Amino acid sequence: MKRKKSKSKVQSLNLKNPKQRDIINLFAVSEGRVGRQDILSTGNKEIMYRMINLGYIKETVKGSGIYKATAKLKKLTEQTTGKKYNNGCSNKHSAIMSKTATKVIPKSVLSSGRYTGQNDIKTRMESYKHTPQYIQGLRLIRNKVHSNYRDCTNRYNSSISHQQRIDARKELEVAAMKKGVIDSDNPSFTPDIEITISRAEAEELLQNIREIADSSDGREHSFMMQNEEKLERLLGTTDQTFTIGCEIVTENYGNEELFRHQVYEILTGEQVLYFC
Repeated sequence: MKRKKSKSKVQSLNLKNPKQRDIINLFAVSEGRVGRQDILSTGNKEIMYRMINLGYIKETVKGSGIYKATAKLKKLTEQTTGKKYNNGCSNKHSAIMSKTATKVIPKSVLSSGRYTGQNDIKTRMESYKHTPQYIQGLRLIRNKVHSNYRDCTNRYNSSISHQQRIDARKELEVAAMKKGVIDSDNPSFTPDIEITISRAEAEELLQNIREIADSSDGREHSFMMQNEEKLERLLGTTDQTFTIGCEIVTENYGNEELFRHQVYEILTGEQVLYFC
């Protein structure tokens, strides 16, 4: 009786391989959706196809070149890294997050898993809302916003020229928006992720942002210039490590969303960088 030949088959991922771990972290940071090129630039074809064949990732739509994490990979990620996936907003949002993770944030940050997802940030923020520091901070912001709203209202209702009234109306609309936000049940938005970086990594991050600023225009250039200023301020301190928020800004973003993030920055004292 002939014996059946046993087939050698890889049943699991090689978690000792640094590139494999980097790809696992990349999928976690990118809300479970990563493009083929980002997978290959972070790892290689062998790792990518092994993850496909073992059911850890699959193409969202055949031929799209966009791969999503399966429940199997999400479970493995939580078991091995303790990281939970953010809720995916859109393919566009995930693509910008993936680009930011592979081309802007220092590779060492991703490799060592020094990032916190939005779900964990939100949980921490909910606890912070019950502290005297938060309550006092929100009160100060609310007082300032209300004062500005009153000033804008008085200016609009005063005796001014036609052009001045047009300008005053625009200012009043912005002031009314901010008042509505600060008086709402959810006056602040948490960033998509938070990274902890060394001074050397902050300098590398700053250099990457400067390169993007030099080659970009419009809205992206504006955000990169703001990011530069924030990092330069941090590097102007004597701190050796920094905790920084990273927020993805899509075309759906408006002044209201940005203001809610600004409120978060004021309440927490954390700098948030914006990428689009």
